[in-house]
Order: sequence, then structure tokens, then C-alpha cells
Amino acid sequence: MITVKKGTIKLEMDRKDLIQIEETHDGVVLNLSNGCHFYVSDQFMPLEAKQLMSTSPGKFLKGNLNIDLSDYRQPVKIDLTENNIKKD
Repeated sequence: MITVKKGTIKLEMDRKDLIQIEETHDGVVLNLSNGCHFYVSDQFMPLEAKQLMSTSPGKFLKGNLNIDLSDYRQPVKIDLTENNIKKD
């Protein structure tokens, strides 16, 4: 499961629905399956936060990925509790 939050907006999806997260000059773009794109414009978003968001889906393959677009210090958190890890 992937959760993306920005203020009061919360978007939840299965991990397979997120194709990639791309950095843009003024934010990030979440490319989703079925041709959907979620564009986040934030001119104050630091480059380090964008890079962390764009690389996290491929680095952390287990657990829930929580992306908070308003939190520049910890934009990505991984929930690895027993209930959230799918067993193969």
C-alpha cells in the first residue's frame, strides 16, 4: 500500500498502481497505472525531498510507503509492521 498526503488530501493505492515518481522543476509527478498522473506543484520543495520521493518506491519493496508532500524533513516513511508486510 502507498499513501500520499498533502495537507488534508490523502490518496491511497496499491503498490502496483504506482509506476514511478518523477522530479520536476517545481514539484513532483506521480505516474500511476491506467494513464493517470498526479502532479504536485510546490516551488519551495527542496531537491533532496524530491530525490528521496523519486527513489523510495524502488528501494523499499516491502511494507507500506507513506509519502507526505508537506513534510520536507521526512517526506517518506516506511511502515514495516508485521500486519503490513505481504508474505511471499
